[in-house]
Amino acid sequence: MTVPQILLTAFEPFGGDPVNPSLLIARQLDGETLAGVRVVAVELPCVFHQALSALDEALARTRPVLAVALGLASTGVRSGFIHVPLLPEQAERYPGKPVLALAEQVRGVRLALQVALTHQGADLRLAGGAVA
Repeated sequence: MTVPQILLTAFEPFGGDPVNPSLLIARQLDGETLAGVRVVAVELPCVFHQALSALDEALARTRPVLAVALGLASTGVRSGFIHVPLLPEQAERYPGKPVLALAEQVRGVRLALQVALTHQGADLRLAGGAVA
């Protein structure tokens, strides 16, 4: 019997930063079991068509019950998008931007995945944010 899986995607570091918090979160959650479902983390390249190809391959390979993108939205399956803040070690480079320790970010994403897996009502279909 195959264990159901959550596909958790995140982007590689970009923009000259040596780390990407979304990727670190995904790596820490990779392999965990939440509500009987195994988390499978996949790193996506920061090149649009390459990222889509990598996402398509990961969806085909994992056949997830839930897909959550830490950096890429809408996959055709029940999915979500979560923006994460900078890590404390990145704060100096981005003054005034939100910062949160990795452990707290991991805890928040873990909770979001558990809620998504156990939610019994209808999903909200909302768009938010803006491209500046």
